Amino acid sequence: MKYKAILIFGSPGCGKGTQAELLTKSNYFHFSSGNMFRNLNSKTELGKKIKILIDNGEFVPDDLVLRLFEDTLKKYIKDKKFNPEKEILVLDGIPRTKEQVHLLNKIVDIKKIIYLKLNDEAVLERTTKSRSGEKREDDKNIEIVKKRLKTFKKITLPVLKEYKKDLVVELNGEKSVEETHGYILRILK
Repeated sequence: MKYKAILIFGSPGCGKGTQAELLTKSNYFHFSSGNMFRNLNSKTELGKKIKILIDNGEFVPDDLVLRLFEDTLKKYIKDKKFNPEKEILVLDGIPRTKEQVHLLNKIVDIKKIIYLKLNDEAVLERTTKSRSGEKREDDKNIEIVKKRLKTFKKITLPVLKEYKKDLVVELNGEKSVEETHGYILRILK
């Protein structure tokens, strides 16, 4: 069985997590790959390895991402956090590479992709400013944010070409949280 899903897509700082979280008030379940990685035990060898990669703005290898994705999803179902019979997954931060798209397509059925488009200046301003009070080491360093943005453009943005064009809806990521959420709700109806 494939899980029904939508994808919230965009560069660092575009508001993917915020919009995905807002959708949980409906029949959606927010699956954040960032949270999946941050919730790993950093005392294990795997946890240490992933923390180093993320803190340096690097990607976790594709096969490992998908294995963790499946394991985490099964745990959410077992713990009754996610009910695939009643909820649609909102993917945030996965897939990030073309290879992940093909691996993910075996597990989920993407119904819609919301691309929150943001210019580079806004990415840098939002990411470093909005997260400075949080424990996100990868967002506090402007050079790491620039590296993540460059990686997004080179590796992640081409992911959209792996999907049918009619699945992708592009939204201006510079609009207010409320306005963007309203657009997303209308798109998903």
